[in-house]
Amino acid sequence: MNRYLKKAISYTIPIGLNCNFKELFYILSVLLLITPLTAEYPWGTETIPVISGCEYDYPPYCFVDADSHATGFSVELMQAALKVMGRDVTFRVGPWEDVKGWLENGEVDALPLVGRTPEREEIFDFTFPYLSMHGAIIVHEETRDVEDLSDLRGRKVAVMKGDNAEEFLRREEQGLVLKTTRTFKDALLGLSEKKYDAVVVQRNVGLRLIQELGLKNLRVVAKPIYGFRQDFCFAVQEGDRETLALLNEGLSLVIADGTYRYLHARWFSSLELPGHREIIVGGDSHFPPYEFLDEEGNPSGFNVDLIRAIAREMDLDVAIQLAPWTEIRDGLLKGNIDLIEGMFYSHERDLLFDFTQPHAMSHYVTVVRKEAGKPPQTVADLKAFVTAVEDGDIMHEFALENGLKDQIKIYNNQEECLSALLRGEVDCALVARQTVLYLIVKNNWKDLSVGQHPFATLEYCFAVQQNNQEIMNLFSEGLTIIEKSGEYRDIYKKWLGVYPGTSTDWNKVLRYISYITIPLIILILSAVLWVNLLRKQVALRTRELQESKENLQDILDSVAFGIMIIGFDKKIYRSNRRATELCRYEQEADIIGKTCHDILCPDRINQCPILDLNETSNTSEQVLFTRDGQKIPIQKSVTTITLQGKHYLLESFIDISEQKKAEEQIKQSLKEKEILLRELYHRTKNNMQVIAAFMHLRTRHFKDETLKDIFRDLETKISSMALVHKKLYESGDLSKINLKGYYHSLVELIKETYDIPDKDIDILLSGDDIPVLIDVAMPLGLILNELVTNSLKYAFIDRKEGRIDIHIKVGEKTLILLYSDNGIGLPEGFDLKKDSKLGLETVRALVEQQLMGKMEIENKNGLLFRFTFTETLYYPRI
Repeated sequence: MNRYLKKAISYTIPIGLNCNFKELFYILSVLLLITPLTAEYPWGTETIPVISGCEYDYPPYCFVDADSHATGFSVELMQAALKVMGRDVTFRVGPWEDVKGWLENGEVDALPLVGRTPEREEIFDFTFPYLSMHGAIIVHEETRDVEDLSDLRGRKVAVMKGDNAEEFLRREEQGLVLKTTRTFKDALLGLSEKKYDAVVVQRNVGLRLIQELGLKNLRVVAKPIYGFRQDFCFAVQEGDRETLALLNEGLSLVIADGTYRYLHARWFSSLELPGHREIIVGGDSHFPPYEFLDEEGNPSGFNVDLIRAIAREMDLDVAIQLAPWTEIRDGLLKGNIDLIEGMFYSHERDLLFDFTQPHAMSHYVTVVRKEAGKPPQTVADLKAFVTAVEDGDIMHEFALENGLKDQIKIYNNQEECLSALLRGEVDCALVARQTVLYLIVKNNWKDLSVGQHPFATLEYCFAVQQNNQEIMNLFSEGLTIIEKSGEYRDIYKKWLGVYPGTSTDWNKVLRYISYITIPLIILILSAVLWVNLLRKQVALRTRELQESKENLQDILDSVAFGIMIIGFDKKIYRSNRRATELCRYEQEADIIGKTCHDILCPDRINQCPILDLNETSNTSEQVLFTRDGQKIPIQKSVTTITLQGKHYLLESFIDISEQKKAEEQIKQSLKEKEILLRELYHRTKNNMQVIAAFMHLRTRHFKDETLKDIFRDLETKISSMALVHKKLYESGDLSKINLKGYYHSLVELIKETYDIPDKDIDILLSGDDIPVLIDVAMPLGLILNELVTNSLKYAFIDRKEGRIDIHIKVGEKTLILLYSDNGIGLPEGFDLKKDSKLGLETVRALVEQQLMGKMEIENKNGLLFRFTFTETLYYPRI
């Protein structure tokens, strides 16, 4: 409980800086009353750690460092959120698709980084968002025509599989050719090699990976994807309200105590630093005590001192320019200024600018002349007053939004607003409390009545252009550093810490203390009762755990396979009865304390591939070395588990001696069948070659040329089929042959059969070499046989030279065969369906009916055939 007291005090200090003495006294009184209670009772007990998933490659949010530990902004944020709630967390790492599945299946309790999308709302519950970012487009540096998603229509866009970038792009038809990769690292490497046209990714992830991979040929498109807003949250399994409440409360606390700001600055300030160029910082020239020009015309004030302190701490070269507020604001919008040192946050301004964490809180109050009575406190009250506001100030925007346009008068700065009030030009002024108090002292004004009740309490921040993360992160980190060093407190005290307040009404103080004391007594009594109940529950739970521990061995002994629990010091901590029997030991005590190398892989003592926290499961076959020197083949499964905050290996294994014997018998049987199949191919090839040889001998005695052609055609067809069996016999794989090698041998065979001595015909074979099934090789051989013999016989009748080109091409899902010659082509008026002289109807039948392909013919400058077959006809490329 003392830890919570310190946390409460840490919250109180910044609150106290913005309240008067009376309010601060009340707060400290409560803390003093609570202190004895918190010192007496040791709150909190040891609890089971939360198990979280973590992506191994999504920097800077979730990734694995060089020591194989989960790290990143989101990982450390979850650790901090659970630590402040008194809980530990362990991380199980893997690719995003696996990590998301772990949470969906209940294998982990939470995830530190999940973009909230409509698709994921159905399977997860989310904390409130802790970070919102737009997606970005990354392209090759040579690509200059891409500014937004509409420029990517028809182009290849890569995203990580399962990422919310993929969900966003698939939610509506964008006209993109979407490609998914295992990680964004793979996507960016592919983009660098021009495999893709673009990558869609969260901007900081892209920047971090580009830096890590050294990809200097990529650039981030300046314009973000405004329709792709990513709200990052912690996620739990749907319905897990207990873990969700735990994370929400912890996240709220680390945001309140500044831990979130520190982590954000530490992880993101290094992305795209602006180098050593001069940073232009703008501010209001007349907004004391925050920022103003002093009597010598130099920038001065709280904001100015903050910027100078940050510049010294971060080694930045800054130039501070103070001018009228509207001019400064326009300068930031136009890019003439890099940062405004003081801007009040509002939802409307958040659409135009990005803001750091607040460096001060400011109260806006109404001011009237003393004779006017009590200052107005609501919008309804203001409608009865003519009110002065500063041009472009947040109260100017507020007045316009609340329908007060006709009740306000605009002045250049807040001092002019107050001067106009004193002159009677307006009834009221709406100004910052610190500013009016400063000006009252400076000008010795005594006729003004300042409202005590804040009309609005606003966060005062540094502001930059939207998506200028590098500047924002630099100053956010610098602000965090000077807060921790104490320099911020000194600056605050110098400019904002001392102003005249109202006198203390001690009667009211005592009355307020009494209001607090009675509920506090009730709270103390309730706490005592709760502690007693808690102690009983702890005692009951301790007995249950002891009984569970005693029953654990009985449960382990009841299973039929061996189980060991091994620590990362390689020692065996627990073994069940079956494991003890397989190792030939008499009892579990004989095996406890031995190292795993005594029993498993003793020949690899310095190597232990399973001892890796990042590999949460592993299945392999190994040899078990028994106590009596035998070697037993086992199949082992290893899983990483966490017990009482420590990591162990749970190894389960079974004896597979009989399985190994069966596998050897199957291998021997397959070898015998392979020998028989090779003999069958060999005999089939020999028989076909005998038939072809016999036909060749008989052809020599024919005088009828037509009959010779018929027999030669039959001879080449038979030879082409025999050649298939010859290739299969020679191949190491009896189910397929290489098409290019088969075609090469077939062309040589046809040239030898149709030797034309007075003609010089070149036959060129090119393209991809792919394996095809025997049922595909034979018709493809017959097709080529028909085409080549037709070209040799008819295409070059009146020519002495010619050329035949055969090209094999593997498409994305097709096999394409191109055949062409530069001969005379088909005669005019040739009808493929009626004229059978060339045998093309046979080719078409083989292509369309047997191979289910497509044939196209182009009769120009010779003859071109294009055959297209689906991917189911061939094996993947060699």
